[in-house]
Amino acid sequence: MSSLTGKFVCETLNQRLKFKTVLNTSVRWRKPMHLPRAKTKFFVVREVTPEDPEERAQLKKLYDHYRTYMKSIGLHLSEEIAAQEKEQEFGLAAAEDEAEEARLMELNDLWNNKIKTEREVQFAHDIIDFYKDRQKNSTWFNENLIKNVQEKEDEVDLLKEDAGSFITMETLDAEIEKLLDSDPVSYNFALDTDGSVLVDDVNKPYHKLSPENSQNLSIHN
Repeated sequence: MSSLTGKFVCETLNQRLKFKTVLNTSVRWRKPMHLPRAKTKFFVVREVTPEDPEERAQLKKLYDHYRTYMKSIGLHLSEEIAAQEKEQEFGLAAAEDEAEEARLMELNDLWNNKIKTEREVQFAHDIIDFYKDRQKNSTWFNENLIKNVQEKEDEVDLLKEDAGSFITMETLDAEIEKLLDSDPVSYNFALDTDGSVLVDDVNKPYHKLSPENSQNLSIHN
């Protein structure tokens, strides 16, 4: 693209130089502005040069294309020159930025490696602590299990010792007969003004107990 553009620019410049040479040669010996009009041309009216419409349209089209090409080439060259100037201006800054970025990346890699090593060490310690806690919990669980089993065995032994006084279906009738044959006991009593205990037996009216029986009753209650 650049070679074609350069070739086109060279051809255009050569054509413009040729046109300038021809024009300069054609108007070199014209009449100066300060001289009066020639006497032979006082009453001469120049006729308008006839124009071909198709030729004029074609020339206008070519001229428009020429202006477009020249404008685009000028913009392209100006952009390239601006880019070169900017590159020269910021070239040193870009190099410094690249060096700084490389330094930061190296520092980041060192930090990542350090953190990785610390993480691996911490992970190993966590695994060791986990197995220690697990072993400790297992020991505690076994001790509590043994303790609970021993307590349950002691409870069973006590129940076996007290099993003789339990009322079962076989001994239920005998226990009922025993209760029916026993003397009735009344817990209804009162105190008089002297502080004596008055007991209400089932088949007897209120009667005073002897001081010994009253003391024994009060102690019993």
